[in-house]
Formats: sequence, C-alpha cells, structure tokens
Amino acid sequence: MRVAPLSVRMYHILADSFHVSQWIEAHGRSNGQSISFLRHLTEHVDLIKDAGWTHLYLTGGFVRGKLYAKGRGTPFCIRNHLEFEPSFGTADELRSLATLMPVVLDFVPNHTAWDHPWMSNRDFYRSCSGSCQNEHCCRNGIHCAGFWDDRCGQRRHWSDIAQLNLTEPLVWEAHTHTARELLRLGIAGFRIDTADNFKDEQAIERLWGVRPRENYFQKMVARIRDEYPNTLLIAESNAGADGLEACGIDVVYDGSERTGELAWRDELAGRDARAIQRKITRLAQLFNEGRARQIDCGNHDQPAPRRRYGSWLPGAEALTFFAPGPLLFLGGNESEYDGWVDNDARMAAEEMETRPQPLSRECQVDWCSGGVTSLYARLFSERRAINGRLGSSVCWVPSKTDGSEGWVGYRVQGNSFSYTVLANPSQEPVAVREHGNVELEPGGFRVLVQDSNMLEQVFKRVVRAGERVKNLRVEADLHSNVLHLHGETRSYYARQCAQHAVMSLRENFSVKDHITSW
Repeated sequence: MRVAPLSVRMYHILADSFHVSQWIEAHGRSNGQSISFLRHLTEHVDLIKDAGWTHLYLTGGFVRGKLYAKGRGTPFCIRNHLEFEPSFGTADELRSLATLMPVVLDFVPNHTAWDHPWMSNRDFYRSCSGSCQNEHCCRNGIHCAGFWDDRCGQRRHWSDIAQLNLTEPLVWEAHTHTARELLRLGIAGFRIDTADNFKDEQAIERLWGVRPRENYFQKMVARIRDEYPNTLLIAESNAGADGLEACGIDVVYDGSERTGELAWRDELAGRDARAIQRKITRLAQLFNEGRARQIDCGNHDQPAPRRRYGSWLPGAEALTFFAPGPLLFLGGNESEYDGWVDNDARMAAEEMETRPQPLSRECQVDWCSGGVTSLYARLFSERRAINGRLGSSVCWVPSKTDGSEGWVGYRVQGNSFSYTVLANPSQEPVAVREHGNVELEPGGFRVLVQDSNMLEQVFKRVVRAGERVKNLRVEADLHSNVLHLHGETRSYYARQCAQHAVMSLRENFSVKDHITSW
C-alpha cells in the first residue's frame, strides 16, 4: 500500500559520519559482532522505529568517485548507483533492513562522478566549448555539474562531478533501469537530488539553453509508478514545489529559505513571535489543503540546529518536531554534534563546509560526549506518547494569538485525541492564560495533550453526581505530569467531582484546577 505523503517522518543517516556502533552503545546496548553499517542498523532499527519515525533515509551507501573528488568524495559524487561501499554493506543486507523499516535512498539524475562507467559514452554528458579552459565549469570537454543560483541569476557549477545530458533520452532510459534495480531490493523509494534542474523543459532550457523534446523526468516517474505504484518519491527543491507535483512527486523537500511559502527555519531563527505565528498559520493552511511541504529538524546542507537557534533551540525544535505532515530529522542532531568547519582563509572556497556533518571531510558523530541529550530524549519521549493516537483525520489549528504576548503555538486535532504545542521565542518568561497560565521559560516549550475519551469519563462522573461543568476541558502536560482542569461551574461539589475523576484516571499526575465560577 502506498504511504500517505503527509505522514512521512524520515530519520536521515549519513552513513560515513553517523558512527553507528557508538550510537548503539549510547542507547545502552552492545554493538555485537556486526561488521557492516547495514547489519549494525538492522539489529537495532527498533530504536528508530520506536521513536516514531516512519522511514529511514540513508545517504552515503553508493560507491563514490575518486577522480577530481573533494576530499574523500561527497556521497552525491556517485561512481555507480548499483554498487555499495564495502563498509556500508551488501544488497542482501539492504533488502533485510527494508523488511523491517521502509528505506529511502538518494537518486541523483543530474550528474555522476568523473570516473563513472557511463563516461565511455560521451553522448551521456553535456559537452562544453573546446575553448573553455576553466576547470571549475569544464573538464576534458565535458561540463561540470551545474545548478541555477537564484541569488545571482546565473548557472554555477560543482567541479567534482560531471553534468549528464538531460536532453538525451538514453540517459533517462539508464536512470529508469537504475531505479528499477534498486526498487527490486525492496526499498520504499527515493529522495531525488537537485530536482529543480530537470523538473520540466523550461528548467533545463534555462540552465543549458537547450529545450528537450519532452519532459523525460515526468516520463521516468510515470514508468516507475506503472511497475512500482507504491514507490515514495521525495524531491529536493531550492525553488518551491512548482512543477514537481505535476511530475508525480509525493513530497517536496524545499531546501530554499527564500520561498515565501516556506522559509520556516529563517522565521524560527529570527525569534519574532508575530512572524513565527504567521508562518504557522500559513503552514497549517497548506497542510489542511493537502499541500504540505516537508520541514526539518536540521538537514545535511544546513548549519546544526544549536548553531542556528542558540538558546531558542528547545522551542524551535519542538514547534518543528510536533508539527503534522512530512518531517526530516538528521541523525546526530540528538547528540548536538556539530562538525562545522571554520572559514579558514587557507582553505579553497569549494572545500569550506558549514554543515554539521561535512560531506567531503572525515568526521564522526560523537555520541559519548552527551549521548542522547536531555532535550531530544524529552522530544522523543513526548512524541512516543502521542504516536498513533491521532487517527486518520488530522487538522492543524493555529493558536488564537498573533504573537504579541510573546508566545506562539498550534493544536493538532485528531479523531478523538489532540495535542497543543506552546513555545516562547522571547527572552522573558511568559504565562499562557488560555491554557491555565502555563509558564514558558525563555526559549522553552510545553506539549499539552487532550484525550476526548478521558474527558468523556470525567464528564460522565460529574453528571452521575447530579452536577454540571460547562466547557469542560482536560489537558495533560507531558513534561511536568500535571493535568490542567478547565471549565465553568456554579457548584463547589462539581469541581471536587471533576478533580477526583481526573486523579483516578491518571494517578501519576497532579491536578491544577482552573475551573471558574459562573
């Protein structure tokens, strides 16, 4: 059965830097005698599933090119899409992992390594002028891989990878064959790299000045869907979703902070409560219309969340982590690892990396310094408490605030269960009157759960006692184990009935009574 795109929550692992054996030990387990990355992961994948992730997104498994490579070679400098690095594991091991949890792999139609076997057929690559001597845009008569940079309004290049000829049907035939072979291993789907470059005929013409006869990318997607209809397709974009959904893409992972439709990380980093609440309202609208974009708790191309958000990290991550809809989480964030390379003037410009896990330089996540830190342990724990309880019908409701009181928030409403996320981007403590004066420390957050089944039981007990409480509402604070009791009544005895009912249903919770008289 094809997965509902809005429910995709991906845990992303960079295989080279994840340090899987130490990750296992940080969770109090023995890493055993496994040799390959995939075997390690297969034996302990329950740690990821139990945290509420629906898909495992793996980067860095394919054999990398060496010719003109930067450092060790980035995981997108692929020499063969059908061959895995020995340390990563084998096709059979990948097949075994995919039976336990849906796996998503990178698919890179735009370019290859310079020592890829396809180099034997020059028609596969975009040729450049023989007079071009600039090794940053051309090598041996073949263009370096290009991309369109909206900031400067022109094409730029990656010199370590070679540009495929996106107007050549044979290239797309080869891509279709590659996709089929990988899907035969039982994987769930692909994250399609640099999809802006080839999403339609206009994109290719803008980039290379040549218009293809038809949309070969869309044709490839249709052929994959014919044979593997349940395939999940996630596209990386730096210019919004225009054109990609028409090609049959399920989820758009928008890496751009310039698109007014998203720009989620930038709004959070600005700590402007009014702007954040406006963005929540916009994202909720997209979600409720079935057009949600994937947001992320850090990704491989962006600075580490701690570096981006500073003391606002707890609230910013909570707003992202509990948002409904597709979510990407970079494994290693929970150890707050940051392998950012300082801007050293002695370093070549193309080697500078501000990523938390540099792609072309050796690094490994340090799970021992903090292990699964308290913030992410809390996020994972509170997420587990709500996993699977929303039901099939979910609505995203922005809180009734414009941010002027310093706090922001939203409610996620399911069939008989809902939860509210409140966060404080300001530098001062705030109390949220609408939720019983719940106190939020600067940069902090609260998740309040509303279970209609529990509410119904409390209501019935009050009615059986011959009492009445108007607008009865019960909210459970998952962090402080406090039940907030709201409503209106004329009877002191009705308040006592409601309190005793709530306490009997949640014995490990204390109760705060916010019921008012009317």
